[in-house]
Formats: sequence, structure tokens, C-alpha cells
Amino acid sequence: MKKHIQFLDGLRGLAALYVLIGHARWLLWEGFQHGINVHPNDYSLFEKLQAYFFTIFRFGHNAVLLFFVLSGFVIHLSTHNSAKRLSVDSKFWIKYLKNRIKRLYPAFIFAILLTAALDYIGNNILNFSNYRTGSIYSSFHLNEENTSIATFLGNLLFLMRTYVPIFGSNGATWSLSYEWWFYVIYPFFYYTAKKNIVLATILQIIFFCLSFKFLDWPIQLLRDVFSMMLIWWLGVLLAEVYLRKIKINFTHLSILILIIPFVIYKPSSSYNDILWGLGLVGLLSFFFSLNENNILIKVLIKLKWLGDCSYTIYIIHVPILIFVHSYILEVNNHKLPQHFWFIYPFVASIVLISYLLSMIIEKPFLNKRK
Repeated sequence: MKKHIQFLDGLRGLAALYVLIGHARWLLWEGFQHGINVHPNDYSLFEKLQAYFFTIFRFGHNAVLLFFVLSGFVIHLSTHNSAKRLSVDSKFWIKYLKNRIKRLYPAFIFAILLTAALDYIGNNILNFSNYRTGSIYSSFHLNEENTSIATFLGNLLFLMRTYVPIFGSNGATWSLSYEWWFYVIYPFFYYTAKKNIVLATILQIIFFCLSFKFLDWPIQLLRDVFSMMLIWWLGVLLAEVYLRKIKINFTHLSILILIIPFVIYKPSSSYNDILWGLGLVGLLSFFFSLNENNILIKVLIKLKWLGDCSYTIYIIHVPILIFVHSYILEVNNHKLPQHFWFIYPFVASIVLISYLLSMIIEKPFLNKRK
């Protein structure tokens, strides 16, 4: 990635860290409902300050929307740059899909195997009851359906949540089913976008609307994918602005960030997600409007190492946290602690493990791709 947009790597890394901290807060602390609201006098002032500080990290779903917008931007930009050097034919798109496979599958396969191993150890060897029955803190539990071979294979084909459940305890993989099918569908919109980006966007809006109200889709997968792809397409539009094909100033476009405060407390819905996506386009536009010598840009570029392992962080952290969560419940009379000291070391450990794993699992495939 060219240096003047390398800050996107750091931003992606911070988004992955945000999701990790949000899940750690949920799974390693008793929370407001079962903790601070029930026995507030047992909390010191410092613990209360930590409790309110960690509420910042409750918007993990919206951080995933940022991944979608960033993905649409990077895919469209890289495709545009490749198309300037190569003829856009069937071989071009075969290579494109091969690169997408190399990007997603190595870490994903490792994460699925890690999930299977941790779930088996927790459920069958250590016999943590939380894996089978859930707990007052989390409704997650294993059953025959979400651990079957059919579910395992369906997840490998990115069909989870449409035709099969998410495999085991790795709930974060829900977004990968969308991400993969965005990649697959994008080439069909590329040619329309190349001729008329407005028409391509109108088609995206129509498919989004039809996914909810007006059409009984014969293929459920397409209905599910188009219910979210418009958010990804916002990244494509942002790339068009970056390439100056859409004549809008980033400074003016950054005003869209003002949408976020108005939707931040509303229940999650696909229409609300679109508003969030627009606000995130405003956030990215704000960063694009900054000079490359701006301190924020410099900090984000320094965090490139975090962005390099962000995918691994995202794809392995949930089964690890579920395993630790279940262990704590088992040894602590089925209660999570009121203190926060488990959050810090496990967040740091998962980041370190992910960084090392990304060097082994992701980097060799990405280097070969280059």
C-alpha cells in the first residue's frame, strides 16, 4: 500500500483491537446488569471509573462495519490499479479470486481448527458446564448442530448463518461470510461501475431494498449478502473519490461523520447500519483530508504492525476468550469477577499471539501473492 494511505492499516488494527477489548469486557467481567448495578458499594471509585471507561467498547458491531468500508475501498482501489497494467479478462478475475482466497483462508482455517480444539478441550476434557448450558452472562453453548461436520464444511464455504450455524464458539466469523461473497459479487458490478458509478450504486440500493421488503429471493444467500453489501459499496465510492472520479472534496465529505452521534444509541438494524456506514465514510474522509505530516496520520502509520495482524486478532480472539470465560466460571462458583484485571493481560496476550501467528500463517501467503 502506498505510504500516503498506509494509515488505513493502523486504523484497521485499532478497529480489531476495539472489537477484542469489547468482547473481553463482556466475557471477563461481571458487567453492569449482574455487577455494578446490583452491588455498587462493592466497587471502589477506580473500579467504577474503569467500568464506565470500558462502555466505550460496546460498539463492536459498528467496528466491523468499518472493516467492510475499508475492504470495499482497498479492493476497488487495488482492482483499478491492476486494471491499468493488465487486461481485465477471465484470467484477471481468476487471479483476483486466488488472491482473495490467499488472504482469507489460511488464518480462517487455523481459527476453525483452534476453535474446534478449544471447544473440545473445554467441553469434553475439562467438562466446563458453560459450554453445554450457557450462563447468566452469556447464552452461548455448544450443541450437535453447531459442532457437526456439515456445519464445519458449511463454514469453510462461508455459508454460516444462512444455511448452517456458526461453527463452535467463534461467533466473530459471521462477518467473513459477508466479506467472501462481497468479493465474489464485486466483479459483476465492476464493469457497470467503470462505465457509470451512479448506475452501479443505484443497483446496489435497489438490491438492498429488495432484500427486506419487496421480493422473495429464490436464493437466500443473495438476499443476506445484499442486505449488507451496500455498506461495503460505500468503500468503493470512497475509492472513486480518492481516484478523483467523483469530484468531492474529502474535507466536505468528512461532514458525514456528524451522522454517528445521532445513530449511536439506536438499536442495530440494517438501515441503521447504512447510516453508520455513511458516518464511517465521513471518518475516513476526515483522515484523508489531513496532511501526511499530521500527528494522527503519523501515529496510525506507526501502528501498521497492528494492522498487519488485525485479521488474526479478529479471527482467533473469541474462542480464546470463551475458553477463559468458561474456566473462570468453573473455578469461581459460576460468577465472573467484579475486577478488571483479567481484561488487560488477556488483551495484550491475544495481540502478541496474533502478531506471531500472522508472521507464520498470513505473511508467507501475502508475500507469495505480491
